Amino acid sequence: MVKVLSLGPNGEFLEINVSTGGGGPAIEEIRYDLLSEVIVYRGDAETTGALESDPVWKIRKITYFPITNIIDTQYADGSTSFNKVWDNHLSYSYS
Repeated sequence: MVKVLSLGPNGEFLEINVSTGGGGPAIEEIRYDLLSEVIVYRGDAETTGALESDPVWKIRKITYFPITNIIDTQYADGSTSFNKVWDNHLSYSYS
């Protein structure tokens, strides 16, 4: 079990626990970039201590309107794999 931060219903960060459940990977590192009130980038890495320059991130762009409702979730280059670089999250195409 891993403690991470998550975005709460009022835009605040909340600490939550993440477990592997069902044999999937545990998320060890999470990054957020709140680009605006309605757009949030979230990066997840499976590796503890992953550097933001390492190609070990799954990055998604989450669009909210209003902040409490997720409207759209898109992935960097359309990929749900852990193979992106967090430092480049603003330069990827999202689908």
